[in-house]
Amino acid sequence: MTYNLVERLRNNCSCNFSSTPCGAEEQCRNAFDAAARIEKLEAALRRYRNETPLGYQPHMIAHEMDLLLEGKDD
Repeated sequence: MTYNLVERLRNNCSCNFSSTPCGAEEQCRNAFDAAARIEKLEAALRRYRNETPLGYQPHMIAHEMDLLLEGKDD
């Protein structure tokens, strides 16, 4: 489901940042950043779902999720 959104965010930008700036570089960077954030959140959720036994939440996964949800994942 998120694959379509990520692809649309990345494919709607026609800027070539290094050689032909189009005047929308900031919007394109924001779209690429949003796509990367979606992928990180999805990967963390998938990891959480696959690695967490029912009724148990490992500290490091919880901490990682908190950072991702706060936007402090860099």
